Amino acid sequence: MYKKRLIKFLTLSIATVGGAIYAMGNTVASEAGNSYMESRGMVATGFNRLLGKPLMSLGIFEDFGFSTLGAFNPEGDEPIRLSEKTDKSALLATYVDDAFLESFSGEKPYIVDPASLNLPLRDVRSNIDITGTNFQKIAPVNSFEPWVDQFRHGQAYPFNPIHLKQLLKAKGEAVIRCDDDKAPVIEMKMTGLIPNRFYSVWGFFEPEFVRFPMKDFGPIRPLGGLPNMIVTSRRGDATFERQLNFCPMNLKRGEIPLSTIFLVYHSNHQFGGTVPSFPETGSFPGSVAHVHLHFPVSAKRLR
Repeated sequence: MYKKRLIKFLTLSIATVGGAIYAMGNTVASEAGNSYMESRGMVATGFNRLLGKPLMSLGIFEDFGFSTLGAFNPEGDEPIRLSEKTDKSALLATYVDDAFLESFSGEKPYIVDPASLNLPLRDVRSNIDITGTNFQKIAPVNSFEPWVDQFRHGQAYPFNPIHLKQLLKAKGEAVIRCDDDKAPVIEMKMTGLIPNRFYSVWGFFEPEFVRFPMKDFGPIRPLGGLPNMIVTSRRGDATFERQLNFCPMNLKRGEIPLSTIFLVYHSNHQFGGTVPSFPETGSFPGSVAHVHLHFPVSAKRLR
């Protein structure tokens, strides 16, 4: 009972535990060597972006981020940038932010196929063979005639268009527990996600030295190791639980702070292993992968 009362009492604007600073709005508690933290999910339309504005201060990365969604533009080839003025009924489409290209492209600049931009999310294509070179639109199966239609690559129901107002309904909570006699554990619960779809969970860390551009997605790693993917329910609910090999609230010498945890929607229905997508083969954050929720850990909320 004492621990529960302590946790309820310590809803801090900024709390320091074990030498780390935790995000405003998080619940943090420490007792007899044990640590506990709750982080409220922040809906996003990109990495550390909501409608073009930063969500958090990421320590040494400050307000670094990039958008991974745009509004469909029926009258042009380029999607419309999302902003706080964007109508909530806007149809969401693929969008690759120049800020991503500048931050992660190496000596050989990434090349974005214009045909992969301004696609409504339901029209994003998926690989149909192991080489990753052939793509096909994953369309609804509306007919069983002719016979071959039974074996088309069909989307799971529902497959209605995805509008901004639907995306903004997402909510979530992450709980991290570190006990002396047990391995650290993170538990996440999310609602309002896109139903029957593929997501993955990632950690963004703060290494002491960072060089731009950041090769291989820099300090982004699968949270808790692989596999880090989940499939949402028909109502858009999902849970995620992993054992960690470090305690984010009580780091040991040499361990790197965990800045934020983020959830990625994969519109191409595919998993990228140790990276969210493969820019080298033409699949980018924004063209096939889209950040939907953030859970600040050491990052400081700006909203």
